Amino acid sequence: MASNRVYEIVTDRIVQRIEEAIASGTELPWHKPWVASQTPRNYKTRIPYRGINIYLLEFGHSYLTWNQLCDLQKQNPEIRLKKGSKAQIVVFFSFKKGVKDVVGKDGQVEQKEVDIPFLRYYNVYDSLDVENLPPLEDEQTFEHTPIEAAEQILMDYIEREEGLTLEYNDGQAAYYSPTLDLISLPRRELFPTYARFFATAAHESVHSTGAKHRLNRIKQTAHFGDESYSREELIADMGQNFLFAELGIDSTDVADNSIAYMRGWLKALKDDVRMIVTAASAASKAVDYILGRKVTE
Repeated sequence: MASNRVYEIVTDRIVQRIEEAIASGTELPWHKPWVASQTPRNYKTRIPYRGINIYLLEFGHSYLTWNQLCDLQKQNPEIRLKKGSKAQIVVFFSFKKGVKDVVGKDGQVEQKEVDIPFLRYYNVYDSLDVENLPPLEDEQTFEHTPIEAAEQILMDYIEREEGLTLEYNDGQAAYYSPTLDLISLPRRELFPTYARFFATAAHESVHSTGAKHRLNRIKQTAHFGDESYSREELIADMGQNFLFAELGIDSTDVADNSIAYMRGWLKALKDDVRMIVTAASAASKAVDYILGRKVTE
């Protein structure tokens, strides 16, 4: 297959994953701060995939080539690919000999033999699509000492808000669903530090204050990257930082990511400096709401 066609396939796959994340309201997997979203890797060798493949494959999943699957079947005939399973692609650079014109020291144009890189790919299958395959039992988890005041704020808010639900998942996503009035977070032990867990919990909690029956801030017509969506993400991240400040929690562990994150949304808002002021005001109201304080107009 021609190299430019492989580039098209890669681009289409990444765009598809972004669109799926937008449609489901979840974070892009390569933005996640928890380790259940570890780099995708080969099931048999345990070697992580690199480069653009990180964006093509599912984080936290492992994959096999067809030959590796056949080798495992020789050891256990019960191992088989589920009907209807689809292959994913892993890309790599190969090289072919070519020539290019170069200017020599005497100013004359000469032809020099060079290695020309071109993109190739091969198919792999998700190990979850293989029946009777032993799972990889090496999920990395962390022990934390929760900050009592932070835990109390989170629990008080959830218990106070009728209809609002908090659930924990195995690392698939962190999001707030306005339709379900649901905050879904990865389990605490999947975060390398408690600060990263609380930052994620605070971020999604701020989003939840924008529900119609609370502060009525979230627009149902917002789309990824547009002004409404970008403004809401900016508000959530500023609110997250305000909660850290309220509690006196050291935010060094999450500060760099937070700054880069907010900068990205400001770019989407064309660096409108006035947006910082309006977002900060909205974030302050969200924090007041979470803390059970009177929200001023």
